Amino acid sequence: MKLSNLPILLMSQLKEQRMSGYDLCKLVKEKYWPASHQQVYRELGKLDSSGYVTCEVVPQSGKPDKKVYQLTPSGESELQAVADSAPNIPQVRDEAIVHLALENGSYFSRMISSLTRAVTELEMKKDKCEDPIQIFVIERQIARLTADAQWAQRVGHSFLSQGNAA
Repeated sequence: MKLSNLPILLMSQLKEQRMSGYDLCKLVKEKYWPASHQQVYRELGKLDSSGYVTCEVVPQSGKPDKKVYQLTPSGESELQAVADSAPNIPQVRDEAIVHLALENGSYFSRMISSLTRAVTELEMKKDKCEDPIQIFVIERQIARLTADAQWAQRVGHSFLSQGNAA
């Protein structure tokens, strides 16, 4: 079974320690990327069914039972296989490509503004951050958004020189 990024990320966190689903949700959101509780619990269920993690139900007084997940030896082997695999270079299939095909120059002006705002917000977030892994995640986001803004500027200038600004 080929795993997507979220289950691999969840297993990587369980490699270090047992964790509840709630704590995994919180960690993924704070440190890596936004993932809903539904996404995380669905993936944990699949990992449990596949034998990559086990789930222990821990009773709590006055609260719903807590599910605590732990990585299995099979899960550790799968993580090692992922670590040894070749990097996947993603294909770009986003709305910017559609607007490029539409020769919609005004879209790229708006894109540059949005990306510039997002980079500024990420820089402020990074300045407050102390976790080295989270800093690397933020720096990667900034680098990608900056590259997209530079590309959008080149496209926008090209459209202006061709008279396709609108």
